[in-house]
Amino acid sequence: MHVLIAQIVVGNFSFIRAKEVEIRSSSKTIADTASIELPNLKKLLAEQVGGLNGIKVGDPVEINLGYGEDLVTEFIGFVKRIEPNIPLKLECEDYAFVLRRKSYSKSWRNTTLKEVLNYLIEGTDIILDAKMPKVDFEKFRLDKVNGVFALEKIKEEFGLSIYFRGTTLMVGEPYTLETYLPAVQYEYGVNIIDSDLTFREKDDVKIKLRVVGVTKDNKQQKVEVGDPDGELRTMHRYGITDETTLKRLGNKELEKYKYDGYEGSILTFGRPFCLHSYVADYRDPNFPSRAGKYFIDSVLITWGIGGYRRKPEFGLKLTLQVKERIN
Repeated sequence: MHVLIAQIVVGNFSFIRAKEVEIRSSSKTIADTASIELPNLKKLLAEQVGGLNGIKVGDPVEINLGYGEDLVTEFIGFVKRIEPNIPLKLECEDYAFVLRRKSYSKSWRNTTLKEVLNYLIEGTDIILDAKMPKVDFEKFRLDKVNGVFALEKIKEEFGLSIYFRGTTLMVGEPYTLETYLPAVQYEYGVNIIDSDLTFREKDDVKIKLRVVGVTKDNKQQKVEVGDPDGELRTMHRYGITDETTLKRLGNKELEKYKYDGYEGSILTFGRPFCLHSYVADYRDPNFPSRAGKYFIDSVLITWGIGGYRRKPEFGLKLTLQVKERIN
């Protein structure tokens, strides 16, 4: 029998017990979040050294969860909100919290993505991903906005994926952002508790792809390819505004979304460990021909009375073309 363990550090306090912990992490959002419910806080604080200081918004948070002696760090961030009920609930946010509390106003001409991001993280302990793509801006402006708003602006205007890995700000094209990671093995009936996966045929997949060509001065040319009534997806290409070229690139990109494969999520135990943007190597002995690898778009982690659970959501299927782009 696996014994659940936890080490939760909040400011000056360290807890080995909690009522519930929930962590939400996604490649599609800038911030990961966590909630911690602490029962009998008075007793817990009485056990701590330095308990007179209390818990406050802005305190650093580290959540380590596991079985037996096998602890892994699941979340690093800060207390964003305190709900003083019984049990006490702490709402937490990753390093996006640091940028959310700062205000920025500045205009640039003939700058780069890296220069803008260095300005945003100046004075913090956030570092930039070394593999960040080179993107030129002819002009870029921030007017009394917080850092997360600024990142959202960059993300939306240039179609980039932006999120944190600990203190590192990851920035790049979706599904090409990190080095190709070893796949996590999942097999139905072996290490999967439940599943809401559905298998779709590529002919049933309806996608409308909007291709946005962006110039250095942020002028845009938009074209659409694919199914007029399909699910809308958007891709950006820099320095290209020729309509014919954008359509050709869009039709090539559509091939990535037209495949026979699964969509949905699975529910597993706390192990094997995975984060969003990892790869799930999924197998079902009942349908061996349907085995495949998928990027993990998001992960929901829960720990508490109901056990230690992880819920990865499948994203894009890992095809040869995608592997070539991220290797």
